[in-house]
Amino acid sequence: MLDTLLLLETCDSESLVMLQNHKLVVFTADSKDVDRDSVNHIFTKLHFRLDRFLLGQFPNLKTIVTPTTSIDHIDSSYCKERNIHIISLRDTQDILENFSSTSEIAAWLMLSISRNAVSASLDVKSGNWSRNEYIGNTLRGKTVGIVGYGRLGKQLSRICSAFGMRIFANDLLKISDNSVTFVEPLEDLVGKCDFVSLHVDDREQNRGLINARLLNHFSPKTILINTSRGFVVNEKDLVSAIRGNRLKGYGTDVLEGERGDTSEWLTNSPIWNEYQGGNPRVLVLPHIGGAVEENIPTAEKAVLQLLVERIR
Repeated sequence: MLDTLLLLETCDSESLVMLQNHKLVVFTADSKDVDRDSVNHIFTKLHFRLDRFLLGQFPNLKTIVTPTTSIDHIDSSYCKERNIHIISLRDTQDILENFSSTSEIAAWLMLSISRNAVSASLDVKSGNWSRNEYIGNTLRGKTVGIVGYGRLGKQLSRICSAFGMRIFANDLLKISDNSVTFVEPLEDLVGKCDFVSLHVDDREQNRGLINARLLNHFSPKTILINTSRGFVVNEKDLVSAIRGNRLKGYGTDVLEGERGDTSEWLTNSPIWNEYQGGNPRVLVLPHIGGAVEENIPTAEKAVLQLLVERIR
């Protein structure tokens, strides 16, 4: 009997051909004739949150495939209970090494906030040309603290070096790299940097890493950048720090509880409400760090190839 794969989101055409060649039965989310009892594998990106309610509708589910490094959109505890295997980009380190788009977005957020670029651009769009109202700061000579010195942290370090910045880092592991200065504890790192950029993974101990206690150690001139996970930041504490002038700004590509199938969750986000309210010191992007044409097909094919190998 052939295995059935349900595509909750679209995937690259070449990947579809590969799946068909391996005799997988493939259905899309809008197919009317999908028998949920027959679904063995699910392909998803970041549009949905795969909680136990959704996953419980597929009693014979064996595998979830996601072309993402983060899996916090999937209830991994429930998957463990049901022995549902998760395949993600974490399993393709050789592929990931060639992806730099997320660290590029981190650098863009640094530049955009420090130069008031978004506000200046919108002002021009409204018909003004007010150069002197948008005087910002250069990155050259500034200090950046990279929290999580893995693949993306190292990439950002090289970008910041090209900008002429001084680079500090903090990581759970003991890493040797003469191009940066490692600082412990984390309280000391955040207190000495003009920018702090988060590149930690989604392990539970990173939940609420940036909270009121740690924010008290930040310099009021610091801009915080987050391209890791939304739950790493306590959003209420962060908004309070910005309003209290204990933090200069916040640029993020992620929010806690994010999903693409509805926008109702946004109204519960303190960060989004602050951004929507017009605070120029807050800048939010819709998790576009990895969303580039050059990488998406490669990522999708890599994880689906792992699925094919697993069930072959």
